[in-house]
Amino acid sequence: MDRDSSMEQNKALSALISKIYQTATDASKLQPVMDCIAAEIGADLGTIAFSENSSEKFNHIVATQPATDLSDCFRPWINNVLEMDADCLHRHPDIAAGWAQLNGNSRQGLHKKFDFDRGISAYFQDKARCVYISFCRANGRPDFDHEDLAWLELLLPHIKQVFEINDYLDKLTLLHDVTQDRYQQLSIGVVLLDEEGQVVFSNPIAKRMLQDPGGIGISQGKLRSESKEENTKLNRLIKQCVQMANVKGVMQDGFLSISRANINKPPLSVSITSYSNNLNARTLSANSHRALAIIFDPDRRQVSQEYILERLYNLTNAEASLATNLAGGKTINELAVDHEISRETLRSQLKRVFQKTHTNRQSELVKLVLSGPGSLMM
Repeated sequence: MDRDSSMEQNKALSALISKIYQTATDASKLQPVMDCIAAEIGADLGTIAFSENSSEKFNHIVATQPATDLSDCFRPWINNVLEMDADCLHRHPDIAAGWAQLNGNSRQGLHKKFDFDRGISAYFQDKARCVYISFCRANGRPDFDHEDLAWLELLLPHIKQVFEINDYLDKLTLLHDVTQDRYQQLSIGVVLLDEEGQVVFSNPIAKRMLQDPGGIGISQGKLRSESKEENTKLNRLIKQCVQMANVKGVMQDGFLSISRANINKPPLSVSITSYSNNLNARTLSANSHRALAIIFDPDRRQVSQEYILERLYNLTNAEASLATNLAGGKTINELAVDHEISRETLRSQLKRVFQKTHTNRQSELVKLVLSGPGSLMM
């Protein structure tokens, strides 16, 4: 092979490998990539099938000819391939015993067009899934030669790595979705800040808090307080936490109160903590130093706790409010004055709360509220 021909082949191989890696984040590109691989080795049928290890069924199949039926009837053949060594190519004549296990209709259907008996197969397997891949030619065409096999052997490690990346991203996506759902239930605001103190993420509650008048908001992409003194403390604390996030094994945190006197509401409590992303260095942002801001709003917290207590113990709104206020340190006498309601009425409500929550004393009720699911909202 001359030098120019070799360079052209290397370019073609590099271009194909690039396309293969694009499928890690866009599964829709898998079909055309399979077409490209099949074209390069002169295959008429290429197949990739996926299976969860806990399942006997390959639940996702991509073929260069989608109309080809390679579903459940194909499983006995794949089982025999899985008895061979993983991560390497196997010629079908070497797995001939498994070919006979295909039922007659399936075998006959494949033989009408494809010479599957002389194809090539490989598989990758880990704890999460199994990936099977195979190629064959139409009837009457020659076997795959050494050059075809060499080409596939170069591509195989990249194909395997793509599925590992895809699996990793799939888990991250699932974790992100679950976390997002949970964040939307929390009564606390969660804000992630980059090394410049710019807001890069905020959960729905935080977005509402930052838009509310008074207290804390966003100015030029950064957190800010309407009080000049509080704003200085806030910026200093964020800067310290970002700097310490880059020091391995050290975490800086701090707390401050953001006043809301202008709208006659209790102050917000803000916690700033250093945050370092250590995702096994799998992402470009791994090990970047950042800060995490947690914003507590007493008003929102109480509403969330009351809602949970109502659902858990079938309390009325008044009963849930009573339990939450007692857990917050209020006394019956204070609540009677604050809400202009008689102490006898509150004591009657408290008895019903005891019955519904299976508690006997106020101390038990307070412990239940502070340690139960409602505490997650605090």
